[in-house]
Parts: sequence; structure tokens; C-alpha cells
Amino acid sequence: MRENKKTKANDSKTKNQLKRLENQKIFQFDEEDTVGHVFEVTTARVHIRVDSLEKLKGARVDRLAAIQLNENDFLIGRVEKVYESSSDNSNHVAVIGLIGSFLVDRKKRKAKF
Repeated sequence: MRENKKTKANDSKTKNQLKRLENQKIFQFDEEDTVGHVFEVTTARVHIRVDSLEKLKGARVDRLAAIQLNENDFLIGRVEKVYESSSDNSNHVAVIGLIGSFLVDRKKRKAKF
């Protein structure tokens, strides 16, 4: 009997956790999360001009990055390289190696990789 009660309690806890997760966004972008803007695209890499030196520090090599294409589509990549492209150090660049895409189907509340 005890195991049965524990199982029911765990099932109830799991259902509550799933309900909370259903209401959460998978990716949520705020303006301050934006690192920069895409300025060059090759077959498997995206070059991003980083807005400031402070934001460049957050774009560390091997971190994951999500590039929002529109409301539902994202490209997922890994930061491969971070550098300054001019002699006066005013152009900060992060190179993102693309590893996949992510589509959020908001009507069906599903995500596709």
C-alpha cells in the first residue's frame, strides 16, 4: 500500500511539473539579451557584429547561441570564434557555427528539431 501511495504522489507531482512547463516559453528573448546583428552568412557559419565590448565578453567560445529568424524559427549554433576586426578595436565579431534549427509550433504546442 505504501508504494502505491508514493507512486500516486509522484505521478501527481510530475503532472504538476508538466503543467508548469507547458506555460513556459522554450526561448524567451529580451532586448538586453541581444548580442548583435548578423552581417555575414556562409554555408555553415553566421558572423555577428557584436554591439559592445561588454556583450562580446558574454559571447564565449563553445557557448550555444540561438539566432531568431522569426517568431517561430531559430537557428542553433556554437560560438566558434570571437575577435576584433579593426585596428581601432571598434568592430567586435562572433562567429557562430550552425548545428541545427528549431521550430516552435505554437498551435500544437510542440517543438521540432
